Amino acid sequence: MTSCPQCGSTLPEPLPEQCPSCGTALAASPPPLPPAARATDEQRGPDERPGTTEQRLTDQQGPDERTGTTDEERRLTDEQRRQTADHASSTGGFTHPPDPPRAYPPEPPFTWNDRARLGFAQAFVDTSRQVLTGPTAFFRTMPVTGGLVGPLLYAVAAGWIGIAAAAFYQGIWVSIVGPTVLPFGLDRPELADMVGWMSSWIGLVAQVAFGGVSVTIGVFVAAGILHVMLMILGAAPKGFEATFRTVCFSQATGLLLLIPLFLIPFCGLVGVVWTLVLYVIGLAEVHRIGYGTALAAVLLPLALVCCCCAAFAFMMAGAIAGLVRHAV
Repeated sequence: MTSCPQCGSTLPEPLPEQCPSCGTALAASPPPLPPAARATDEQRGPDERPGTTEQRLTDQQGPDERTGTTDEERRLTDEQRRQTADHASSTGGFTHPPDPPRAYPPEPPFTWNDRARLGFAQAFVDTSRQVLTGPTAFFRTMPVTGGLVGPLLYAVAAGWIGIAAAAFYQGIWVSIVGPTVLPFGLDRPELADMVGWMSSWIGLVAQVAFGGVSVTIGVFVAAGILHVMLMILGAAPKGFEATFRTVCFSQATGLLLLIPLFLIPFCGLVGVVWTLVLYVIGLAEVHRIGYGTALAAVLLPLALVCCCCAAFAFMMAGAIAGLVRHAV
């Protein structure tokens, strides 16, 4: 007899769709076999029952025999499943393994900072070539920290070489044409005497001894003025050291004095203009500001100097005019 799974009451035969007592839906049972068919099925052996030979063989096989999985494959599958589960638990449910980190080639060291390996001369030549031929890339990759001694050493070396070359060429010029014919209007007597003294051995020794001091003073003064201008414009996020380093490496233009173009009128202005251009590029790249702001920071001091000179000239002219009127 069949009982209701919900209330346990006895169910009539054939099995109804719902329990008469509690109304629970019942699964319809297959109709019973006729007595003759049931007897025939019971008399058959296991091999004589319905179904193909292949199906009976498949039922008799184990799960590994049916799928063709060997013990080694099953071990690898279990190991992969375990690793995937461990990774999912450690990554919050993401079962895809993370991509390996991409390996980037290391950046080459800053040339001037690598002078211990390259040698002072090679590092100086390479740094000067990078500044003069590719200033944008140079200042963009230049470290903005690391101390003032290294950049100052480069500035003193480049400035001293320029001063020594200028003095040498000036001495040759004076020895050939005499101190009365000098470029840039230096043919005045007092300036001619000064150039003649500087062209002598004593003058050369003095320039060698004090050239580095003058370059050092000039670099600090220029960096201080430019940084004050940047602070006024609100464009000095990297600090004074970044400005100082820009000014120091811009002294590479002093090497242009190795070419005696300054003896030709107005050719000496090429080095001055190039230095100002390096200031603009360097400040823009180092402080990550616009070129217009950097240009304003460089030209504002020159404009102030010009205004002061013009005001002083007008004052002197007015004083001279007043004295002339008073004398008349």
